[in-house]
Amino acid sequence: MVGNRRVGPYAWEEESNSFGKMQIVPTIMTFRTAGLPRAAGFGLVAIAVAILINSLMDLRLASGQRLPELTLQQVLNPQVGVTADSLGSRPAIVNVWASWCVACRNEHDVLMELEKTSRLPLIGLNHQDIREDALRWLSYFGDPYRFSVFDGDGAIGKALNVEVLPVTFLIGTRDEVLVRHDGPLTTDAFTRKFVPVLEATRETGK
Repeated sequence: MVGNRRVGPYAWEEESNSFGKMQIVPTIMTFRTAGLPRAAGFGLVAIAVAILINSLMDLRLASGQRLPELTLQQVLNPQVGVTADSLGSRPAIVNVWASWCVACRNEHDVLMELEKTSRLPLIGLNHQDIREDALRWLSYFGDPYRFSVFDGDGAIGKALNVEVLPVTFLIGTRDEVLVRHDGPLTTDAFTRKFVPVLEATRETGK
């Protein structure tokens, strides 16, 4: 493994027995420092600060971003062109993934469940990948996406400031980025970060 890229043919297949099916269990973290040793208290405070900084970073990255103009092809159907207007209804979830992305495995069951339970379109953005590898990935793990857009040179991902995969966006009715989540998506993160914005969007009609 070099960086976030796989080395060798289909390394994720060789390791498939080690991850199997994930059990999705939302967790609730409660920080209490009373009665703990000082070092443990400081440790919990540091964790809380780190979570706060991460949340603020997500907001900063999402602020002012918009879905860029795109003219690409679908992963499964390369003869079908895709533009921003053809992505479907908004709001929509856009998940940036790749077959070489080890961390993308950790969120895949969450995406499969999201496809079943959410009424939002889930669009994949296949980032800096090889089409044949992407097709094998979707065949092997399952395809949660309404469709995936093939961004072979990563131009769209770069326009969205994607540096490390996976990244998941909630795109609003005017193609603005409402929520950005860096790293594997979890049920807790979706409930905590995406659902309140979706509810507010429905209430305001925007």
